[in-house]
Amino acid sequence: MTHGVCIQSIVPMRAEPGHRSEMVSQLLFGDLFEITERQNEWIRIRTDYDNYTGWVVQAQCHATEIFEFEKLKRDSYNVCYDLVGIIEADQPFPIVLGSYLPFLNKETFNIGNRMYAYKGAMRNTDKCIRTPAKLLEDAYMYYNAPYLWGGRSPFGIDCSGLTQMIYKLSGIKIQRDAAQQAEEGRQVHLLEECVQHDLAFLKMKKAISYIREY
Repeated sequence: MTHGVCIQSIVPMRAEPGHRSEMVSQLLFGDLFEITERQNEWIRIRTDYDNYTGWVVQAQCHATEIFEFEKLKRDSYNVCYDLVGIIEADQPFPIVLGSYLPFLNKETFNIGNRMYAYKGAMRNTDKCIRTPAKLLEDAYMYYNAPYLWGGRSPFGIDCSGLTQMIYKLSGIKIQRDAAQQAEEGRQVHLLEECVQHDLAFLKMKKAISYIREY
């Protein structure tokens, strides 16, 4: 099988296939990916959401047939909208804000042969209201979250992970790293043209600031 889905709350993505390797990002529950390489217990993956690559432990994910992957992909615009939600499967376990919930207007769904149930708050990112005020409101949901290199959750998050997740909650896809995000959107040339949801970037070598509108 060449595709998969994250079936745990949070799974570290590492630069190399080893537990001591740098964590470059995280998979959240429901994140989809393509498997590009295998090495013992490790698989190298490319995420479907933003084409980000890294190594994860194979046992922490569920390998899927292409038809199941495509079905999950079609249904993956609902996200957990609680700081921490509870999934009930064989045993209940937590998922975090922004995790994908592959179903619509239902309380249960299947991944492979396993049934999951969720009764917390969720948001349909395909139909939600997108305004600067709403993005700011979502940003405050991560207030006091500790800094964690490679993190994407309220339990630990980095700067580019924070901006990516805030936009994800409104159904706006941006890339994982700040250097990538600085190349997206439309450049705002005048400070007076900025609005609340714009992102500012600083290119240190030349001390030039960039503001991007998405």
